[in-house]
Amino acid sequence: MAESITAQLRNLELSDIEEEQPDKPAADESGPAFAFSVVNVISGARFADFSLERFVAATGAEPGTTFPAATLRTQNRGVFCVFRTGRIVHTGLRNEADAHRAIEDLARELKYTLAEPPHTDCVVYDVPMHCPVDLIILARLTPAHRTADGALSFRLRVGLRCVEVVANAAGNMRIVGVRNTTELRKATALLQHYVEACSALGGIENDWEEQEE
Repeated sequence: MAESITAQLRNLELSDIEEEQPDKPAADESGPAFAFSVVNVISGARFADFSLERFVAATGAEPGTTFPAATLRTQNRGVFCVFRTGRIVHTGLRNEADAHRAIEDLARELKYTLAEPPHTDCVVYDVPMHCPVDLIILARLTPAHRTADGALSFRLRVGLRCVEVVANAAGNMRIVGVRNTTELRKATALLQHYVEACSALGGIENDWEEQEE
């Protein structure tokens, strides 16, 4: 029976979940309530006619030692990683509008032109499952590896995309790679199935142990 549950979960398609929990096409539409918090917004943009050397001289950014980019750390505007091509990767804020505004403000202060306007590449979310998760059992259900702090990291297929998930034993799921709350809702629904399967398999194993005794 345990093997059957594992096989079913590994073969679970997102369409199976969508039949039970219909997708809401717009991020601002209401749906089944679920808790989440934004950990980080990763945004991108590109400067036109850019010189990395002039940027470092003007801002005091830290030149890269292993790749052609400079890192500018600010007190309340997040962190800017700027490549020689003018490509900007911005992190460190929890609101998309604030992240985009930080890029625009930096460009205006430096009198740089943005060849590519700010946009959101992805958002990092924390989603609580509201129950402990047996990471040993979860590792049997999906290819995963342990992180330095003992959490479990694995990839989750959401439609045609794959997102990264880091799960801890307390039941918190950190999801990296979804683009909006619609995709987050889908990922959360699929993770809930994993949590339920872990609980079911844990119960079966406990029953077996009691019978053997």
